[in-house]
Order: sequence, then structure tokens, then C-alpha cells
Amino acid sequence: MRAVAGLRAALEPSENRRSTGTNTWFLVSLVLVLAALILRGTAWWQGNHGDLLDFVEGGRSILLGRDVYADIPGVMPFNYPPFGAVVMVPFALLGMPVAFPVLTALSVLSYAVIVVAVAKVAHVDARIATLVGLGGLALEPVFRTVVLGQVNLCLAALVVLDVFILPRPLRGVLVGVAAGVKLTPAIFGMYFLFKKDWAAATRCAGAFVLTVALGWMLAPESSPEYWLRLEWLQRFVEDAMVTQNQSLRASLVRTAGTAVPEIVVAGATAIVAVAGLFAVWRQVRAGADLAAVVGLAALSLVVSPISWTHHWVWVVPGLLLLVAARRWISAWAVGVVFFVAPMWFVAGNGPGGPGLSVPELILSCAYLWIGLVAIVYLLVAPPLVLPVSDSRTRRRSVASPVDQARLSA
Repeated sequence: MRAVAGLRAALEPSENRRSTGTNTWFLVSLVLVLAALILRGTAWWQGNHGDLLDFVEGGRSILLGRDVYADIPGVMPFNYPPFGAVVMVPFALLGMPVAFPVLTALSVLSYAVIVVAVAKVAHVDARIATLVGLGGLALEPVFRTVVLGQVNLCLAALVVLDVFILPRPLRGVLVGVAAGVKLTPAIFGMYFLFKKDWAAATRCAGAFVLTVALGWMLAPESSPEYWLRLEWLQRFVEDAMVTQNQSLRASLVRTAGTAVPEIVVAGATAIVAVAGLFAVWRQVRAGADLAAVVGLAALSLVVSPISWTHHWVWVVPGLLLLVAARRWISAWAVGVVFFVAPMWFVAGNGPGGPGLSVPELILSCAYLWIGLVAIVYLLVAPPLVLPVSDSRTRRRSVASPVDQARLSA
């Protein structure tokens, strides 16, 4: 009987065996993802929503006509451009008890938009995209964005919609608006420049200028403080010592201490920035648009002076890119790191904290290492031009020459 069973297995079509293996791995992965969500548990609804309180007070400052950057007892300093406070006015009108569930709903909707849009661009199978989407909910940057009441997912969704979904005549506007709320999304304007989409780049710059003008009109006393005196830059030195800051600058300061010369920090940042932009240009030139956008996200997170762990929500599009490129081991490794978030287990959370050992320094920069590896990979490896989906391939194989030409177009 065993011999007969072995003969049947040998005669079984290879496609059926491959399908069975794929289904098995999918089920195993689904169990692991659900376990990660269970372990994360109620963390989605824990926390003091401190960042949202900051936003609500920023919106309230606009309503009351007070200085957006004034010190308010029990509230963190507002670090966003004045337009960032303007868009928070609705949350100020709602108040904290209502603002948190509303922002949570917007964040979850934005997350769904990101996953669906990127999966469509990358031609990721719906089952796999669902798996990555569910797993992404358990990753530290995503759930911390929610519990803090942050807007990272909303801003990322604006960028994804602009770059991949909006019709060509409208591209650039949403990236400009996102940059008006928080400066870092401005780096995605480089995508339009590398694509030589001058119209989109112009719309991006124009939308950003309009946000500055609107913020200046509604906060005339606060705007010069932000755009001219740049007093918010003074916080970077202290914030660099906190292990949850995953920027290149923070890692250098934590390693060498606050005495590290600024010229060293600026030089290292410039080198990484030039290398990262060249890497992104390589991807754009080859037609690897998703890799280019993920590369720009990684570059912005690495070179930004402040790169809190919750800013790294772009890990989810990165995972979808790895899955689409069949980099399964890399995808799992990245997912594990962003689930565990090692920097939260490292002591030394402030300027007066104890010095870190070498292993602690390595763990305290866990996200940064992944960002740097991503930049180097996009710089030296063959461009990540994704294969078309199996369904599109099958359609080409059965289509007439005319239909094939239309599909290619």
C-alpha cells in the first residue's frame, strides 16, 4: 500500500503538489499572523493619546488666535507647520473623547487604502495581500500610530493615492498637501522630478506653497516663528538621545555622545542622502516605481533628524514590495523586527540616561539598520522591477496580437 501511495504521489501533477505546499504555507503564515495580533492584544486601545492632545491643542490655538507654539502645561510642544494646526481644527471642535475614535477610524481607513493600492500596483495575490495587511496591524509602528493618535497612516495614504491612484492631471497635489501638514512627505516630490513629470512636480510645489500661505493667514504670529526663526530645530539634540528616535543623526549622537561635531553628522547625512537619491533614480529609470517610492520613504526616515518608531509605517508597503519580489525570508525577518521593536527594551531613554553598551547601541537602532540596508540594496542590486501577475500573464498568452498590444500599453 505504501508503494502504491508513493507511486500515486510521484504521478501527481507537479502543479497540484505545488498548490498544496502553497496552501500549507499560507495557513501556517495565517496562524502566525493571528497569533501576533492576539499577542498585541488590547495595546491598540491603550495609551494616553498624547500626540492627539497635542494636535487638538494646535487646532484650538487656531480657533483662539493664540501662538501655536506656546508652551501649554501638560501638552507636548507643537512641532508641525502652522498648516498642520489648521487641519486639526475639526478635532479641536470635536474634543478628545470624540476625536480619538474619529482619528482611529481615519487611520484604519488610510491603512486599508495603503494596502489595497500598493498590492494592486505590485500585483500581489489578494490572499497574500490580506495576510500582509493583517500582519501589518500587529507591527509596532502601525499600532503605536493609533494609540498615540498620530497621523502617519493618513499622510502615507495621501502619498500612495497621489503617486499610484490619482489620474495624471491631478498628481502632485496630495503630496504637496501632506508636506504642508508635516515636512517629511516633501521628499516624495523627488519621485515626480525623477519621472520627469514636470506638471506633477509643479502642482506639488504649488499645493505646498498654498498650505504655507493658508497657515500664515490663519496663524500670522506663529508662522514667522516656524518658518523664519526655526526655534523647533533646537529640540533635535535632546530628542536624539532617546532610543525611540531611529534617525541616522540620533544613532551618531547616541554612539559618540552630544559632543559629536555637527559637521560629522551633516557629512554622514549628506552622503546617505546622495546615495539614497541615486538609488531611487536607478529604480525610477528601470520602471520600478514601487521600489522608488519605498526607497524615498526609507531615505526620509533615515535622514530626518527626528524619526520616531511610529513614523515607520512605510514598513507595510515595504513588506508588500518584498513579497511581490518573492523575498520571503527578508519579508519575515523585517516583519519580526518591526513586531518586536528591540529599541523599546534598551535602557537610556533620555539625555541624562546611562551610556549604552555595544549590543544595546545595535538594538537601539534596529529600524535604522533596516532602512540603511534597504537604501544600499536599491543602490547596488538589480532594480526591483516586479513581475506581472499570473492572471495578466495568462491573459497575454491567450489573447490575440491586437489584444496583447493593448495589454502591454
